[in-house]
Amino acid sequence: MSLGLPVVLSLAFSMVAAPSLVHAQAFKKDPEKLDMRIRNSTDYLVALQRNRSTRIPAQILANARGLIIIHQIKAGLGIGFQAGNGLATVRDPRTGAWSPPAFVANVEGSYGFQIGGQKSDTVLLLMDDRGMELLKGGGAKIGVNVRATAGPSSAGGEFKADTIKEPILVYSDAGGLYAGAAIEGGGIGPADKANAVYYGASMREILFEGKGHWSEAGKEMIEKIIQFSREVEVAPPVQAPVTPPAQ
Repeated sequence: MSLGLPVVLSLAFSMVAAPSLVHAQAFKKDPEKLDMRIRNSTDYLVALQRNRSTRIPAQILANARGLIIIHQIKAGLGIGFQAGNGLATVRDPRTGAWSPPAFVANVEGSYGFQIGGQKSDTVLLLMDDRGMELLKGGGAKIGVNVRATAGPSSAGGEFKADTIKEPILVYSDAGGLYAGAAIEGGGIGPADKANAVYYGASMREILFEGKGHWSEAGKEMIEKIIQFSREVEVAPPVQAPVTPPAQ
């Protein structure tokens, strides 16, 4: 007996999506586990900054208007499915202060025959009004309405932060997955249940209306962002040439 295409697609989707749904359910009503999600994202940012080949330059981070850290799980059986959760924080355009981190979600479909799974963590820097549309509920998608490109790292030589015109810069340690390329087709939306449990507020209220409270985990994350925005990589001292002794 052969299964019809709708049944096959439904089974494939269930097999792929089930881990993501279970993962989301585990965080549904547990502020302590949501706390851990913030701390894990902070740890990833710290690890990214410790690696010179992936480190976000301080001058670029200092110019960012928003920051998103996304943890994605990609799996497939016949059709691909990619889902993720993460955190977003934005800077007040008047004071420059960062907001408490709000919980966000990333869900997208992909096509083509895929078997197996992949996990990746990614930092997105929102550099201008176009990039900020990802968090303002307008349905903007990366690669559809707004472009994202790999950002320069501290190991990439000299550059001027004010000459970078891309709306979204991408940083990841996923084995060159995003190096030199654009991310295509992804959208960012609110993780409503997580924000309601942790803050009692919506993503928009937390990011843009000052209604999110400060947890210790949230403070630690923002403190790291501020620290990495101020750090200046010091070049090694240049040694003066040694004059050989006179014969």
